[in-house]
Amino acid sequence: MDLIESKSRSAKVVASGDCNLLEITHDLFHAKLSSFPDTLIAIMKTLSERARENLKMFEKTKSEKDVLLSGNDKLEKQMSYLMQEAGLTDREADVARLVCEGLTDKEIARKINLSHYTVRDHLKSIYSKFRVNARVQLVSLMYR
Repeated sequence: MDLIESKSRSAKVVASGDCNLLEITHDLFHAKLSSFPDTLIAIMKTLSERARENLKMFEKTKSEKDVLLSGNDKLEKQMSYLMQEAGLTDREADVARLVCEGLTDKEIARKINLSHYTVRDHLKSIYSKFRVNARVQLVSLMYR
């Protein structure tokens, strides 16, 4: 029992070729342990406890992820509203979002297939519409 509890709590199963290996392992496992019911029960309890712990961790992680996603949805709605109110074109809105992600002019240009000069022109227009003078001010306004 100590051996099982001392082992890592994760496993990786890779099946290549004949998948009957898992069935054979399962059958051998039960054949060997059927004469030791106390050991089998202890193993099953340990595995059951681990499964419950893993489920709790998964549920916690999922709820944290849901909170983050709902926060991102709110932020995206807020940004979309601000960009619409400022009168940004679709392309300017794309550029503004990418600026808020921290991309440089050249990275934005590559990502949306524009010249970095065109990106710079879009930024000038965005700054004018939001009445800001720099990227930092734009990002601050979006995340407010």
